[in-house]
Amino acid sequence: MCAVRNTGESAPVLGGHGLAWRRAVRCLAAGALGASVLVALLVTLRGNQQVLAWPVAVWICLMAWPSDEAARRHALGGGRILELMRSLALPLVCVSAMCVSITFAANAARARPETPESAVLSALARAERLSREGRLREALTAMEALDVPDKIPLERARKHHNCGVILIQLGHPELAAEHLLMSLKYDRTNAQAAYLLAVLAADRGRLDEAAAILDMAIAIRPDFQPARKLREKLANRPAQTKPAKGR
Repeated sequence: MCAVRNTGESAPVLGGHGLAWRRAVRCLAAGALGASVLVALLVTLRGNQQVLAWPVAVWICLMAWPSDEAARRHALGGGRILELMRSLALPLVCVSAMCVSITFAANAARARPETPESAVLSALARAERLSREGRLREALTAMEALDVPDKIPLERARKHHNCGVILIQLGHPELAAEHLLMSLKYDRTNAQAAYLLAVLAADRGRLDEAAAILDMAIAIRPDFQPARKLREKLANRPAQTKPAKGR
């Protein structure tokens, strides 16, 4: 009976050591599996998608992690808590990874270097804002200092058009006409620039030239009412009589 009693007391000790070794091996295997999955996903995915590799690897580690058999025998339900943690781990970490990915994307967008095209658009917008605020000379200085690349001709046309409008407001019609002509050079569809050129020509008494420019503006935009009204006004003007020779 003593031998049987001794055998019964020593068996759990030996079994406990064996269970501990098996548990340690399974923990190492789970960690290695998660690490290998993480490395594979990081190599496969690109950019912000790599953030999603972390929750997947963590979830695989949790699923492969050996369950606590001793906790299952506790009345407090330790095994159920572990299963609950396993079931909630992937959704929670995925949500966290999505938030981190969105944050990384926003930071990358803010840190991205500004291209020449975007820099030109930003500078044009700032100068136009100055013009709307009535700070015409500051706006004109900013416009004239702006170097617009040749590969964006419409923005060059926009720059010269704005300069022409500001110069008209500042009382420099000759300089304004030069800028408006440059605007038409880079954008043949700028009916507004053609209309302003016709107004400047009419103010200087060059009515025939103004009528010809208005015809061009109407051809560009047939529904451009200011050009049509001014063209009708010029067409209905009284005929100019030429002075007789010898007088």
